[in-house]
Amino acid sequence: MGWGIRGQYGHETGAMIAGLLVSLVLVFLFCPKAALLPAARAVAFGTIAIGLGGSMTYGQTIGLTQNPGLIGNWEAWRWGMLVAGEFSDLRWANELYDPGIVIALIPIIAVAGGRWWPFLLVLPGTLLPVAGKTIRTLVHDAHAIDPAVGWALYGVLPMLLTTAAAVWFARQIEGGVSGRAFARRSLLLTAWLYFGLNLALFRFPWPWDAWTSRTPNALVYTVCLLGLTLACATIGRRQDPHAVAASA
Repeated sequence: MGWGIRGQYGHETGAMIAGLLVSLVLVFLFCPKAALLPAARAVAFGTIAIGLGGSMTYGQTIGLTQNPGLIGNWEAWRWGMLVAGEFSDLRWANELYDPGIVIALIPIIAVAGGRWWPFLLVLPGTLLPVAGKTIRTLVHDAHAIDPAVGWALYGVLPMLLTTAAAVWFARQIEGGVSGRAFARRSLLLTAWLYFGLNLALFRFPWPWDAWTSRTPNALVYTVCLLGLTLACATIGRRQDPHAVAASA
């Protein structure tokens, strides 16, 4: 689901969605005894890493040479093979990408050394460019919704919600909230949030309306979302004292 949603936003912005959701799932499933801050840092580092990887796929790789306009273009195929095999040896590619590495060091250092930054990057930090692209597409380009309503629904409210969640988690570092509880709650929050934003970009292709090319995708994402929700509601509840206390 995360990588499918990524296709609507592209580049590092979309890749970070997939990185966030995958990292949350990994911490939730495989780090049941992790403390809150190390778990948040692990999720943040995973999000940054997949985001960086998302920027690397925009070279002429083999997969991109299979676009209809490039099939049979041997020059494009040759470049795809060269980049796929020797990307790190291309001087122009290194010079183009080096600033991205330098920029990426800023959140990496902040996450590694700060107590607030892991939560701020994972929640409102990842959301900010996604919300911006959603508003640009639906409000300014397509004029699909009133500007005030669009800004409120797709920008202000999601940012307030994720920022409040990040602040709350940061204040719980010494409060007994486990890393698994953080992953569980953040996965529920972000999965539903990004699903909703993506559904808006799909123009809400409900299955009872006339089907479009987006309807099957939306149905698959719905099944994935419900599966994630069920997993968060059932897996590890008895082993998570904080979760048990919260539900009591």
